[in-house]
Amino acid sequence: MGFAKVASEKLLNQAEGMKVSENMELKNFADRHIGPSSDQIDAMLKVVDCDSLDSLVENTVPSDILVEGLLDLDKAGSEAEVVERLRALASLNKPGKSYIGMGYYPAITP
Repeated sequence: MGFAKVASEKLLNQAEGMKVSENMELKNFADRHIGPSSDQIDAMLKVVDCDSLDSLVENTVPSDILVEGLLDLDKAGSEAEVVERLRALASLNKPGKSYIGMGYYPAITP
């Protein structure tokens, strides 16, 4: 049985009866998107029998697709900047005519 399968079975077995922390409040953007705390990461690593996140990645990502080193990424934008960029991108969409509900035409496709 592969590492990922063993790890996912362990997680599913331990997830029963668990609940989200009562102290966790997800009212602002950062709380929803920052990710797990170091205590949560340590607990996860213990469940999947890994010493570090690097070890977890090495055990789960095939070596032929694993990227070595850091990615060359642009500086992260603020939420407002991202929304503005997405709106500009969406404005480029050109809606076409919808043919949904226009009827059924039996056709034989060879």
